[in-house]
Amino acid sequence: MRRRLFISTGSAAFTAAALSACGGGGGGDADAEALAAKKTKPGAAPAPAPAPGPAPAPGPAPAPGPAPAPAPNASTAPIALWGDSMTEAYGQRMPAQVPGRQVYNGGIIGESSTQIKNRFMADTGRRSWVTVIWSGHNDWMKQYSMQNVQEMVNALTSAGNNRFVLLSNSSWANSQYIGGPERAVFEQFNAALASNFPNNFLDIHGYLLGRGDGSGTDNADVAAGLTPRSLRWSGDPIHLNDAGQDLVAARVRQYLAARGW
Repeated sequence: MRRRLFISTGSAAFTAAALSACGGGGGGDADAEALAAKKTKPGAAPAPAPAPGPAPAPGPAPAPGPAPAPAPNASTAPIALWGDSMTEAYGQRMPAQVPGRQVYNGGIIGESSTQIKNRFMADTGRRSWVTVIWSGHNDWMKQYSMQNVQEMVNALTSAGNNRFVLLSNSSWANSQYIGGPERAVFEQFNAALASNFPNNFLDIHGYLLGRGDGSGTDNADVAAGLTPRSLRWSGDPIHLNDAGQDLVAARVRQYLAARGW
């Protein structure tokens, strides 16, 4: 059933149609289809996300710092040798071992460790040199040997120089053989050098003990804790001959090269 309602407002007429729910009809199905279509109609697509802005330009790279100054070539550093007659002898052979390097031979015959120290302390111009100290052979009981060596080392390290080598004493064949009257102080001094300066100690005495010629006399010397006589001047209780001096100079050069000095 259909009802028509006429509403008049002024000169305009509006017609409202109301459909009753009883009886149905084709018009109801059309309306349902229209509603279903409306519900299934896809909505508008979402607005696309805004494009990302341009990446900020990188700032300027920091300027590199100055390159470190190259270290001085250690192989050209001058060398100062300090000691007594033992140094004076092998010191004459050192220039041939380190060609192109300046070598100061500060070995003086007969000097005690105190005299060597006093000369060293007065010579401030060589504090920065690579330094080799072989001192104490003429200190019969070595009461002041270690103190004098320590003062020399202190002077070097106070100047910022750690490039120094301390050589063990060689033995006097007439008094420092094993069981001899001065053997104990000889061993104590060398042991103190090794203990106090483990990074700067070179046992040249032990090195020479292993360089004998294998003869009976050399073997006897080695057994007595003495430098083999084939490396000493004939009849001399301590001073090295040409072969012995060459061995010391070569061994010192090897030590310095191994340390980069």
